[in-house]
Amino acid sequence: SCSVPLVPARIILGNLIRNAFQHCWEGTVVIDQKEGKVTISNPAEPDAQNPSPASSENTGYGLGLELTTTLSKRIGWHYTSERGGNYHRVIVEIGSSPDS
Repeated sequence: SCSVPLVPARIILGNLIRNAFQHCWEGTVVIDQKEGKVTISNPAEPDAQNPSPASSENTGYGLGLELTTTLSKRIGWHYTSERGGNYHRVIVEIGSSPDS
């Protein structure tokens, strides 16, 4: 347990978890939490190197990540997103910011 603002935590973590499941066509979504660090990873979409604009618009993937990035910065959480050849991973460090 930790004491953080409940509403932003629900918005940020909810968006990231929902996005991971929406964009996982096969394989496993992994959610790992250790102290103030939450890592969410999922296999990349089959055509992740060339995603179609229509698929992003239909799922709101870009909007959710933009909201997450903005809200994380505003409350002082460090948020990173990385995409490899066959995976997508996001890391949220709760209560920390690269500027602190």
